[in-house]
Amino acid sequence: MAKRRAHIDIGDSAIRAKFHAQTDDAVDAKGTGTEWLNRLINQAGGREKLAMRLAATDDKKSRAYKSQRDYISRVMRGGRGIGKGKASALSRAARTMSADKIRNKATPVNVKIAASWKMSSTEWNGAATAEFTGEDKETLADLIESGDYDAILDMVSSEYGEDFAANVWDVTDLEGIEIN
Repeated sequence: MAKRRAHIDIGDSAIRAKFHAQTDDAVDAKGTGTEWLNRLINQAGGREKLAMRLAATDDKKSRAYKSQRDYISRVMRGGRGIGKGKASALSRAARTMSADKIRNKATPVNVKIAASWKMSSTEWNGAATAEFTGEDKETLADLIESGDYDAILDMVSSEYGEDFAANVWDVTDLEGIEIN
């Protein structure tokens, strides 16, 4: 029998933005400058692999690959900054790399969301922790890759407990998100 998925509505747009930003941080899909680019290069397994991912080709002789490789070199030398468009492409690459890492992980994936959870008239401050394996791990990876962080919140609360998921209807504050 399939588990019922909760739907938590984050009513406050500031909390929603904070949740999305912290999830981006947890999967390294947000940042600027050479430090962030260095982390993405390490996560990809080198400059060449990051350039291939950005160019969407394995052909090192292609114009697209060479363009991405040169762009990464210019940013690392300090001769160029990361613009909005490229930051978006790098964020997508980071989410994809994180999703691939989750898919390839042999052990279960743990997600912990520390927050203030609103349940009817009471508020609970604590961390909802969920462990994902098999099909759920694949679903989590797909949600990270697509950037559907609200669905991740729903998924974690459902895995934390059916009673919890049925009673939570808002998140009023967010302390942190860990994915490992």
